[in-house]
Amino acid sequence: MTSANRAAMEETDRQRNETFRPCMGAGVKLLCALAIAIASGRDLLALSPSIARDTVYALRNVGGTFSFTASDPTGQPRTWLFMTANGTVDGNLTVNGNLTKQSGSFKIDHLLAPADKYLYHSFVDSPDIMNIYNGTIVLDGCGEAVVTLPAWFEALNRDFRYQLTAIGAPAPNLHIAEEVVDNRFPIAGGGAALKVSWQITGIRHDVWADAHRIPVEEVKSPAERGRYLNPELYGAPAEAGLQSTNRPGHNGGKE
Repeated sequence: MTSANRAAMEETDRQRNETFRPCMGAGVKLLCALAIAIASGRDLLALSPSIARDTVYALRNVGGTFSFTASDPTGQPRTWLFMTANGTVDGNLTVNGNLTKQSGSFKIDHLLAPADKYLYHSFVDSPDIMNIYNGTIVLDGCGEAVVTLPAWFEALNRDFRYQLTAIGAPAPNLHIAEEVVDNRFPIAGGGAALKVSWQITGIRHDVWADAHRIPVEEVKSPAERGRYLNPELYGAPAEAGLQSTNRPGHNGGKE
């Protein structure tokens, strides 16, 4: 190797280290390295072995899907998956943490034409970590009934909201007689033998949910401001995308 080539490699490593420097305090040096690997289209270990020394145990890059095992901030080995292309998980997927998405749905073979069509339904989203429960019940001879909920209902939920709908006949006086107590709530004011559809929602307040509330609004970081998840939807150029490989400081981009 010539002295000129060696000097060029040292300068490249110096520039990369400058890129990593802001990330080191946050304990995400490896993610910064991964982002550069994605931007350059190169394997992380081949990009610079010193980046991942004593950190990365395994790395795979297949069609834009990166999976790697590395030390987390506590020194324990963990596996991450980062995708820059469409992918399919053929089997069950467990996420031990929060899942952030732009939309979600189920997709199945269409029930009326399974060989020729698909059927989609969208997820129901909420600014809260909300659970929804519903059912039907038939009122007794006095126009009353008690809805019994699971034994864990109050341990899991708080801030209850109720809805009642009479089926088959009007019931202008139908109402929730009392709020939930001991995982039960009474209904009153209907006619004898009236069928009632009920719904109750609650906000999760188990220990995990209380520790991981989802921010409804979040100010973008300085590095993200002026950039978009989907720049094309706002008439902005592709280079303004958060996933753009032409970001300043990446792959030769300049401010």
